[in-house]
Formats: sequence, C-alpha cells, structure tokens
Amino acid sequence: MAIGSGIGGQCGIAPEVTYGTYVAPTRFLEVEGAPFEFAPEFTSTSGIAAGRTGMLASRRQATTRQGSGSISLEVATTKMGLLLEQLMGTPVTPVQEGATPAYRQTHVLTGDAAGRSMSIQVGIPRTTGAVDAYTYVGAKCVKGTFSAGVGETLKANFEYDVRDMVTQTLAAASIPSLKPFHWAQSVLKIGAVYGSEVAVDGVSEAEVEIARAVKDDRFYMGGGGVKAEPITNDLIEVGGSLTVDYLDKTVFVDRFLSNTGFSLVWEFVGANISGAYNETLRFKLPKVFLDGGVPSLEGLDVISGEFPFKAYLDGVNPHAVIEYICTDVTV
Repeated sequence: MAIGSGIGGQCGIAPEVTYGTYVAPTRFLEVEGAPFEFAPEFTSTSGIAAGRTGMLASRRQATTRQGSGSISLEVATTKMGLLLEQLMGTPVTPVQEGATPAYRQTHVLTGDAAGRSMSIQVGIPRTTGAVDAYTYVGAKCVKGTFSAGVGETLKANFEYDVRDMVTQTLAAASIPSLKPFHWAQSVLKIGAVYGSEVAVDGVSEAEVEIARAVKDDRFYMGGGGVKAEPITNDLIEVGGSLTVDYLDKTVFVDRFLSNTGFSLVWEFVGANISGAYNETLRFKLPKVFLDGGVPSLEGLDVISGEFPFKAYLDGVNPHAVIEYICTDVTV
C-alpha cells in the first residue's frame, strides 16, 4: 500500500503510435503536480408527457468526452527529452558527441505537431493507501513554460489537451533519481544577430513560454463522442519575460525604446559529462523584441524592472530551438 495522501501519487507517460490509442507508461516522472480534468458533456432532454413534471433519468446521455491537464516539475539533467519533443513537435534522434557518453538533442519548434501525442497515467491515492489509475489518452502538449529565479531550480509546466479518459491498470512506477538544473548554472546571452550572443549582467529571473493555438473541438459524426486530433489553427506564440536590475540602459531599455530586435540565448550548464561536454539545457530565440521596460522610480530600493518579450521568425532560422545535452541515448 502507498501512503494515503499525495505523497503516494505517481505520474507515468508514453508516446502514442496512434492519437488516442493507449500505450502503457514507459517513463515515470517526479512531478510537483499533475492536475487533470475529465469533462464529458451530458444532455438531459424532456418533452410533454401527460403531466410528467420532471426529467427521466433514462434520458440523461453522455454526448462528448474530453479533458485537459498539466504536468509541473523540475527540469532534470536527464529524462526530459520526451516532454520537450512533445512540446516542440519535431522528432528527435540524440546525436552522440564524439566517442563520449554525451548525447545532444536538438528540439526545433515546428509549425504543427500532427501525429504527436501521449498517454498520461496519474495515480491518485485514497486515504486507505490504495492508488487508483486515471489514464488520459490523446494528450497533446499545447503550452510549455520554463522559469527560474534567484535560488530556484529550473521549473517547467506543460499543458495538455486530452481526447479521453480510459480505464487501465495502474502501472508499477519506477522513478529514477534525478537532479535538476538550477539558477546558479544559468546565464542569459543576447546578440545583435543570431550566433553573436554574449552574457549580460543584472538578470535575476527569466521565463520562456511556447504556446500553440489548436482547434480542439473536432467532434464529428462517427467519432463515438470523442474528438479527432487537434490541428494548429493560429500562429504559435513564443515569448517570456526578464527581471533585470537597472545596470546598463543600453542593454534592454534602449533596445525597447528603439524597437530593436536581438537574439536571445538562455542556458543552463551543469556537471561535466566527458571532455568538453557538460549537462546543458539551452533555449535559443533568433529574433526577440521587448514589449516594455522603461524604469520606474518607486522607492528607496535598487531600480529593477520586468521586460516582457516576444520571439519572431527572422526569415532564416527556426522560431525557437531547445538544445539538451545529457547521457540519454533516446528521448
């Protein structure tokens, strides 16, 4: 028996071969939370029936089924590839770095993540210690948010649109011991053009968000009340924010005031794997514009400001790239 609280919970994932077709969990995550909702729609109809004044229970019918949810966790130095691949949409094969045990994953943001979905199983403990399996199929990642501030680990929150919830046996969890990237390993770099980035000072907190707009209501006759795979139906939004002490006006404020775009790289470099290769997670945005950032005098403290930004296509490079160097030979 597990502990009869959230302590005894679990979350397992697996990529699907066919959208909405269950695959038993192959990877178990150490999560901070995995809240999911199942939202079937019901119809309760009634007509004139010789004085009957209430609705018959037999006329209540479930017409559609769908769900949504999210997974929040610390970004670890291994075993994150599948989550990144589902978010970015491009299939990835890790490339070995020389003859070392280091493998590089290059996750390029693609316009449509068609054919990419997961089965997600969440184990919910009863107070008795029994754990019930809630299994969600056709889980498509529609948003990923990454953030870290002073003294924090790198956190991620992945949001999912879900086709259905099904009954499956709870999988036996095997959760590896992982270590997260953290704030002291991070540096923010900017450059006039992509590839020219240099480290800048004064940044105390950063956030990057990638959000897909999808048509998630594709319910059709013959579908049995569940929807067809969501399709991208609007532009992908990539953006975020930086919290910066007012050290140098030219770095951020002047770029905002002059509407000057720049490339941005936010990276975490951890322990050495072998030779020249370290555990690394790197966000690369070739063209960024700031949407705010004029400093404000509000008190006696050091002047600090938040600089929201949006990433754009530069006409040459991908919209966004996440590089991940670790010891995983597969995503």
